[in-house]
Amino acid sequence: MAYYWCWNTSNFVFSNANPTVTKSNFSVKPTFNGKNFTSNSLYRSSATSISSFRTKQRFIFGSGAKLTQKDNIRIYYTTTVSFYNDQILNLTNDITDRFNINVINDTIIDITPLSSVSGSNLTLVIDFNNELAEGGGVFYDLIQNLTNCTSNLSDTKIDESTDKEIILTCDDGFIFDGVPTITIGGNTFDFNLNNDLTVATITVDIIDDVVINAVARANIRVYITGNIVNATCNYSDGELIDVNKNIIITANAGYSFKGAYEYKKGYRYYELPNYGTYLEKTIRTDDLQYDFYLLDDYVATKDIEQLGTFVNLYKTNQTELSELSKVRFSESMGQITDYGSYISSLYILPFEIPSDIIGDKSTILLGNLDSNVESTLISTYSFDFDAGEIEVPLKYNNIYDFVNTECILHLPFLDKVYLNTEYVVGQKLSITFTIELYSGTLTANIKSSFNDEIVASVQGLIGMNIPFIQKTNGNVINSVSNVYKNRNNRCFVEVNRNIPYTKDNNVFGCGVVEYGRIGDYTGYLECDKIVLETNATNQEQEEIKNLLRNGVFV
Repeated sequence: MAYYWCWNTSNFVFSNANPTVTKSNFSVKPTFNGKNFTSNSLYRSSATSISSFRTKQRFIFGSGAKLTQKDNIRIYYTTTVSFYNDQILNLTNDITDRFNINVINDTIIDITPLSSVSGSNLTLVIDFNNELAEGGGVFYDLIQNLTNCTSNLSDTKIDESTDKEIILTCDDGFIFDGVPTITIGGNTFDFNLNNDLTVATITVDIIDDVVINAVARANIRVYITGNIVNATCNYSDGELIDVNKNIIITANAGYSFKGAYEYKKGYRYYELPNYGTYLEKTIRTDDLQYDFYLLDDYVATKDIEQLGTFVNLYKTNQTELSELSKVRFSESMGQITDYGSYISSLYILPFEIPSDIIGDKSTILLGNLDSNVESTLISTYSFDFDAGEIEVPLKYNNIYDFVNTECILHLPFLDKVYLNTEYVVGQKLSITFTIELYSGTLTANIKSSFNDEIVASVQGLIGMNIPFIQKTNGNVINSVSNVYKNRNNRCFVEVNRNIPYTKDNNVFGCGVVEYGRIGDYTGYLECDKIVLETNATNQEQEEIKNLLRNGVFV
């Protein structure tokens, strides 16, 4: 008579037993409830009789067994005559009730067979994980597509269960950019993320094959602390960096970047590569260590739109003009050439030139002479800017707002603009200035909300000419202009209305001829052309009319 013990101990480390057991070199695969399982060890008890077999069997496992956490340890049996490698055992029944099972601690368990245990060549399987129980022991395929994160599930199979908690944890320095998902059969569910996006959890019923998809990205972000002017960035402030998405700042149409620009990564500064119409930093895997800071002023300037390639516009200053005056004259064979004649105009503009049309540094060219005096090019010959809006409210809310009313628009540097009242009173005026730099001309376009169209356009020279002398003939080029005599620092509308009536100390005030029902008026009334709607007699109606003609208080 031989008795064998077969333990499903894939999660345990067997240490020893009392009575002693010997380990067989064979492996077996118990089959139960239509599912196959693997028993990693086959042992033979040293007991040689049924009575000695019924003594207490003590089994000791390694520290990872955690037997006190196993609440349903089961014992099954089958009858076999011999064993061989990879043998499949068809388990006959659950005979747990024929044993006393006593868990001593996490690593020691005592199993004592009762008198109801009998038979020969009896092979027992101890199931510590209750995988073989009725309704249990069903396993589904588990696929985990995890990037930069780990799961509390480690196998390629998952057991059928209810309220199964699944936990995904990001690797250090990574967070979940998107929400991880789990697909069970044909249904997909989202995990729940914690506040710092490092842990995803979900509790589900496992009733079919399972696929888990989760991607964690390095917690490296792009912070925009500088100014981006006339351009756009493909990252928003604080956005998570993506190794498949370079940092690109793109200039608006008609604009380009000049010069060098910087960004900071970690604690070091680097130059942001300039490709003219865009700036781009290529993101590599080794960049995912420190946050990126776009802290420079990334200002795109307008491309040159001059009327002719032979005329340049410069934003100059007193120092540059002083240097230019020293080199404008050239002497050759007793002849003095004044290259200042190539200066078509020189003036002071009472408006700030926008930064987006300020170009590169260049030397001032006078005809075929390169003066070698550096100045700043202006990249376009005109620019627009919004001069604001003016809203003129109604005062009387009737025809008196428009009858004999005069509306005058006052603009900086320009003459008064007289506008029709219907475009002004009760409407909103929008004013746009256009400055043409070759001549220093200001054009003001006035649009009214009355018809949403331009209702007036005025123009005037606003550049204050700076005189300079051609010494070859003594002519003075330019003269001091007086464009600042009408200077206003704001736009405003003057509305002059005629007063429709006046009030004095006389209780009767001044007469006003109107038509209406007596009940619509209060105060003193004198009435004529009276139409009465009443049931009074003819005599009574005449008396009423006489009273109204002579005046009544209502």
